Amino acid sequence: MTNNPLPAPYPAYPARADGSGALGVVSLVIGIVLVVWGFANQVIATALPLIQYNLGLGPTSYSAYFTTVAVITSIIAIAGIVTGIIGILPARRGRLAAAAGLAIAVSHLLGNLVSLIAPGLINLFA
Repeated sequence: MTNNPLPAPYPAYPARADGSGALGVVSLVIGIVLVVWGFANQVIATALPLIQYNLGLGPTSYSAYFTTVAVITSIIAIAGIVTGIIGILPARRGRLAAAAGLAIAVSHLLGNLVSLIAPGLINLFA
């Protein structure tokens, strides 16, 4: 017994997480899909000059390809961010998976935003 009559300022055990951990797992799966999607796009981007030559495409095919990839990746990343934010709530299980998926999705979205904005800024100040 202690001499302090006041209760402890924090609970002895953390609150039980009763919510489902499904959104955390979904966020992590979306993060893994983004990583695999990014790897596949790097392989395709390496072969893009050969594909462009064989199909007789013009130089605008580069920008069309990378803009399409950036839009699709951004949509997938936004889905990962939404599920990660909801999955990381304190009353849910699977918060570590949600945090990992959220981090991957945010990094992909920021990378896409930089890749879409940087060429315009370079042209503006060059």
